[in-house]
Amino acid sequence: ECMMRALRPPEGTISGLWSQSSAMDTPHSDANELYALALAWRHIDIDIAEDLVRGTLRLQTSSGAIPVAYSPRETFSVLEAPKPLIAKTAEKVWQVRKDPRFLDDIVPPLRRHLQWLLHHFDPKRRGLHCWQNSNEPLTPEIYASDLATVDLAVLLLTEIEALNRLRQAAPACANHPPYFAEERDALENNLQTQFWNEKMARYSNAFIRGRLTQVKGFPSFVPLLWKKLPLRQQNLLIDRIRETGTLPGGVSLLSWRKSALDDRSFPLLQQLLVLEILKATDPYGSLISGFARLTLQGFVEWHTLSVKEHGTLQIDPVTAAYIINLQETQHHRHKDRDGRSSLLSKTFHGFRHDWFDLAIVAAMVLAIISVHTIYKQLHRPPPFITLEAQMNSAFSSKDGDGALRAGFAIIKHYPEQSALAKLMAANILLTQNRPEEASTLFADIRKKYPDSPGPMIALGLAYQLQGRFREAEENYAEFTYLFDEIFPDLINTVQTYRYLMQEGFRSPPKWPEIYRYQLMHEL
Repeated sequence: ECMMRALRPPEGTISGLWSQSSAMDTPHSDANELYALALAWRHIDIDIAEDLVRGTLRLQTSSGAIPVAYSPRETFSVLEAPKPLIAKTAEKVWQVRKDPRFLDDIVPPLRRHLQWLLHHFDPKRRGLHCWQNSNEPLTPEIYASDLATVDLAVLLLTEIEALNRLRQAAPACANHPPYFAEERDALENNLQTQFWNEKMARYSNAFIRGRLTQVKGFPSFVPLLWKKLPLRQQNLLIDRIRETGTLPGGVSLLSWRKSALDDRSFPLLQQLLVLEILKATDPYGSLISGFARLTLQGFVEWHTLSVKEHGTLQIDPVTAAYIINLQETQHHRHKDRDGRSSLLSKTFHGFRHDWFDLAIVAAMVLAIISVHTIYKQLHRPPPFITLEAQMNSAFSSKDGDGALRAGFAIIKHYPEQSALAKLMAANILLTQNRPEEASTLFADIRKKYPDSPGPMIALGLAYQLQGRFREAEENYAEFTYLFDEIFPDLINTVQTYRYLMQEGFRSPPKWPEIYRYQLMHEL
């Protein structure tokens, strides 16, 4: 709801969809908010995510510069560069449905913008890119004139690589030579040879006008964003975090750091980058699961603090986007490990080739096969966590039938833990034009969660699609009565449904768009 309220139609010199920056009282967009907002919108409405990327790229000047703060009716400045994240953002948005038309729209302006960025950060072409403005670094407190740090090198390097992956996927550009190959090689060389401090085993080297200095804190963590980082350096950085539970600089990885509403000690952009890095470098999910779980718990505490102090949730669109990204990560992160495969792997790895060992291994394998056979013969259901993982994976892959199979298995075998499975199954059935089956599940959910707004709307819609107008009206009226001031946009949608129902219409136009709202997927 917060992100929806921030969206604006074309206005003045802004020709496309844009989002009002919460940091400004007057109409302004903020290019540095695109990363969080577009990544969240891709989970809700991919059209909006793509339009936000297009809209940001349309704001660039003829040289390729994109203003950080842009007003549709005022002059702007390009002395400050946006964070080098736009190409990576565009790539993640494109990956959702891989629309070639989207590539046609974004690759040329992305190339022009990246050309400007590379020149902006290295105007004298010395091969060492430096921050040019005190607002540009991820950690502004480290800024010094002509300061070159590892995080800037990594952000630019990953921007070039993201742009080239998009170029290869675009039919019109696929045969073009790689963009900015010389600059990419220079950035990689600097990362490998200039910024690594062998004595301290971290990326702490930095340069001020060519003189070596040291920078501590978050910048030395950013190289993990580059997927081709040498394994030795990657392991050293991750192991240190795993052992201490803190990022470089002492910020706790498992802390929301929101003891006060104005706390800015762990900026959201840094937290989003931590999330992306852990997705790529934490294969077993131990760090990312703790980070996501405790951060969401911290957000609940922050929500309580906000309501206590202000009587309402004081949340801005970027924070809302971050929570959606974090929740989506937590929702689809599974740790269903196959212990038997691990046991076999370790056994054969340490195997000594003699008959006694062979007999032991053979007996063990036979025992495992026997247990597996008995397990199948007894028709025991898979563990709940396995079925839940299958359901979530199928749903995220848009495999409705697969999600239904796993969901109904949960409902059958684990009824006490089946509430979310019922909700997901009912939502899928409704979108598959099976409102009778959906209404049965929604009604069951409402018995246990009578005040949950999502099932309330969905049950009303399921009844309306069947022509059961009286029962639909009961659910719509209850939602309108309870949530009139909390969800004004949804109230307008439901009131439209009620009006159409009074005129005898069963199916409201574009009713599946109601599922863009996150609360339709929650209890």
